[in-house]
Amino acid sequence: MCELKGNEGPECLRRRCLRTPKGVSPKRVSLKKVSLKKVSLPESPLAVVQPKQRTPIKKKRRAVNICTTSCCYDVVRRVASEFGLVENPEQWHVYWTDMFISVEKFMGMKYFQRVNHFPGMVEICRKDLLAKKLVSMANRFPSDFNFFPKTWCLPNELIQAVNFSKLYKNKMFIVKPCYGSKGRGIQVISDLKLIKNLDRMICQVYIHKPFLIDGYKLDFRVYALVTSCEPLRLYVYNEGIARFATRKYEEPNESNFSDRFMHLTNYSVNRRNSLFNADGDEGSKRKLSTVNEWMKSHGYDVDHIWASIDDSIIKTILMVVPTLRYCYKVCFPNHEVSQACFELLGFDFILNRRLKPYLLEVNHSPSFYCHTPVDHEVKEPLLRDTFKILDLNKDNARMPEHLKVDDKMLKIYAKKKIQSLERKWEQDVLKAHIDWENSHMGNYRLVYPNKNAEKYKPFLNKKQRIMSRSKYKLLNESVIGSIPTHVRKNPFPFSQDSVSGCADKEESRVMRTLLLQSHYLMNNFYNDLKSADQRRFMDEIQLSRRNEWDAEEKFSKQYAAHREKFTQKVSGALQCISQKSGLKRPEKELLSSLLLNPPVMAKRDQEDRFSHLGPLLKPPDALEGPRKF
Repeated sequence: MCELKGNEGPECLRRRCLRTPKGVSPKRVSLKKVSLKKVSLPESPLAVVQPKQRTPIKKKRRAVNICTTSCCYDVVRRVASEFGLVENPEQWHVYWTDMFISVEKFMGMKYFQRVNHFPGMVEICRKDLLAKKLVSMANRFPSDFNFFPKTWCLPNELIQAVNFSKLYKNKMFIVKPCYGSKGRGIQVISDLKLIKNLDRMICQVYIHKPFLIDGYKLDFRVYALVTSCEPLRLYVYNEGIARFATRKYEEPNESNFSDRFMHLTNYSVNRRNSLFNADGDEGSKRKLSTVNEWMKSHGYDVDHIWASIDDSIIKTILMVVPTLRYCYKVCFPNHEVSQACFELLGFDFILNRRLKPYLLEVNHSPSFYCHTPVDHEVKEPLLRDTFKILDLNKDNARMPEHLKVDDKMLKIYAKKKIQSLERKWEQDVLKAHIDWENSHMGNYRLVYPNKNAEKYKPFLNKKQRIMSRSKYKLLNESVIGSIPTHVRKNPFPFSQDSVSGCADKEESRVMRTLLLQSHYLMNNFYNDLKSADQRRFMDEIQLSRRNEWDAEEKFSKQYAAHREKFTQKVSGALQCISQKSGLKRPEKELLSSLLLNPPVMAKRDQEDRFSHLGPLLKPPDALEGPRKF
């Protein structure tokens, strides 16, 4: 019998009744004589009570790490901490630096890491490379690329600059170092013979009639953000800085050539002048919004000026887009979750009296020092909007499902399915990025792509030369893959007569292509040999001074290992030549002879003929005995 005891509730009664007494089966438990006058039970006495639902435990959000060890601006760290980013130099998600980054650093990044520079952006951030690209584009599109002063790169184009100065004797010139910053090394001259240093300098025609405000010369620092290169998305910040000279402008003459406070607008130069004014409204450094209001109050067409500046920024970035896309594909083949790079650039413009903007330079790491109230009002909101539009506090370390497939057989039989997943994933990721940027622009404005994007298509010619002198070019994979690991001798007999007999075939296309492909390898070989020869020579000098000739045995193993390694590489290059199916036997014979015995050394004697290869490839007889001094 189950009865209520004291203040026992119905739930306790049901649990007690469902217990099986000793010697009684569960079916014989009776609940008929239970008094239900005091309590009301559920309809079914055997109903199971539902357990209480537990509240889901929220997973802790993983911290997003940032590395700013090579950044000298405290405002970047302060803004990063506001967005919840934690400083971690080893395991980082975002790498913010003020310096150029090596290719090895780019290629060593993981699929979820991001860096604040694009590989290849140096093509427009160095003054000489920017000038070369602008001149090249001006030759092709003279009416479109006329927004920069006439420029020459010294010392290579000194003759052209001198001829121009003879034709236009009233022109003034300004000379700048290619790697300079903060106004260092800049001089204004009228005669090019007065240039003190010609090494890696650029010479520009001086804009002697600039736009003035209250009699002072000024320039604009405009901030542009590149969030992706494929597709290209370019933003320009609505606020910037106008930098003023601290002495009223006069046309340059012999008496004021050296007056840097009049001709230069750099803050690093003018802050040393006692006349420097830090007032934000009428001082030596003002916000662009303040200057725009002044120009509107004096009847100037501000919208037309900024439309021209935006157009110049777009054309400048489009010049380097083929390089950016090529370097991006080479350095980041696995970045599918997020964009691996972004770039915040500083464009410097100056206006002439006709209000035409001229591009002076592009800064890959604009200064974020906050020495004046104007700097705080401009740079801190700029960085906040940059972190917001890029969503830098988002953790992209979670790998998508189609990238987790490690089974090789599954990759083979489900190749089409995986490819469709990859395409769909890339489209979804790109759409999500664009939607995020459009909804979190802050004080940025999108300048490309825009409604007039069709007129910029001619500037994106895919056939144009990507890089003139680039360190991002990779060696042909076929050449790298064909280098063997074992040692073998030259399979082709050759003589010096065969070299002279086949001299007419040296200009053939096949041989030139193969020699160019092997140039990268052989250049490294010869550099290693030269350094080894120099080390051996210095060691012998030290040993002779100490009278310790017996100590030379310590270095014999090192030289022997180096020689064996070089022999392996040379034999690998020879086998690569032998496996080329498009070459005939005489051509292979010639290439092998050129590799081991260049024609330039043919007229020298036996000892000097091998000097270009260093001591490790000389005949054994030439290496015996100490060197005579």
